[in-house]
Amino acid sequence: HAGIARTYQHLPSLYFFRKMLPKVEEYVRTCDPCLRNKPVTHKQFGELQWIRAPMLPWSLVTLDFMVKFPSAYYRGHDFQPDAVLSATCKTTRLTRFIPGCEAWTAERWA
Repeated sequence: HAGIARTYQHLPSLYFFRKMLPKVEEYVRTCDPCLRNKPVTHKQFGELQWIRAPMLPWSLVTLDFMVKFPSAYYRGHDFQPDAVLSATCKTTRLTRFIPGCEAWTAERWA
């Protein structure tokens, strides 16, 4: 197919049926031969790169922020955490979860 717009422009000269545009859109979007044979529009995917785990624990760490938690009272602290920083050791797979606030700067998280 030449795309939704060109198919829809050409169709009324030959046929008419109710709700033509939504049906043309659905047909072109789900056309099996078109989906299989359309050209690739992105760069080819690279190979998976393995991370070699070092021998010493906590010498290679991954960090992830989890945010938008509902605020809750955190005993013994002067803040209400709404975010969590997870630190995972790539050697031991041990994970630490550190409560904090989404609005904190890098200095405060450190």
